[in-house]
Amino acid sequence: MLNLAEELCDKVLLLNKGKAVAYGSMDEIKAEFTEKRIIVEYKGSFPSHSFEVVDSGKGYVELAGEIEEIMARLIEERVRIRAFRIKEPSLEEIFLKKVRECQF
Repeated sequence: MLNLAEELCDKVLLLNKGKAVAYGSMDEIKAEFTEKRIIVEYKGSFPSHSFEVVDSGKGYVELAGEIEEIMARLIEERVRIRAFRIKEPSLEEIFLKKVRECQF
């Protein structure tokens, strides 16, 4: 349902137990979500012990964290990068994070 809101709405209001946890355009809401993900296609082996791996498969890995730090570590670890792209968080991922933050 949230992916449909992402496609159709100009502005979004996220509620948790009747209280607003986020409001704005998708760009505004995503800008507040600091944890980004990067998908890296690589050759050879990948030193997964040095990264927060979210998903992986043959020749690719999805990493979470600050993009600049991830890229610096990839260079430091001499990973042979074929391609990479930044993955924007979905509205559902943002909502779940906001709900978790409200519980503490």
